[in-house]
Amino acid sequence: MKKLILLLSMLLCVIVSAKTLTDSEKREMLRQFSEFQQAVRNEDAKTLVTMIKFPFEDSIPILPGDDIDPITKQNVLDYSDLVFDFFKVLTFLNVDLSNLTVSEYTQENHSCDLNYSGKFKGNEFWIIGDWSAVYPDRLCKGGYDIKFKMVDNKLKLMELNVRL
Repeated sequence: MKKLILLLSMLLCVIVSAKTLTDSEKREMLRQFSEFQQAVRNEDAKTLVTMIKFPFEDSIPILPGDDIDPITKQNVLDYSDLVFDFFKVLTFLNVDLSNLTVSEYTQENHSCDLNYSGKFKGNEFWIIGDWSAVYPDRLCKGGYDIKFKMVDNKLKLMELNVRL
């Protein structure tokens, strides 16, 4: 019984301490996400690496051979053209600071489209890419998540996760 009470009290502490963002924190995250987008548009690798938490964990092939794990600051600088190609799609998302939203964007492909949206989850900002079928007979499932978080008042790209 004591173990059950201890477990329940630990669970309650975790739930109570889970932080949700205020509107001003969301606004600041979106403002800094706009700066991330601008760094990608301008192919500014020096600014981009300041917005990534290193070492960077990814489960999506960005760099040649995808044998670099975790990705380092130097890897991003060395392969910046590939990194910019990967993140270019994020520049098509429009940030609305007054409504604290990010527009959706669909990257059209031959048989499966990739639908992007931005959402706040807990204390993180996620860009979610979900595959959807263009034709009813196609199987398109999964996608990936790009997670951002504030670290010392600076937006940092934390990780990329593929969903199968």
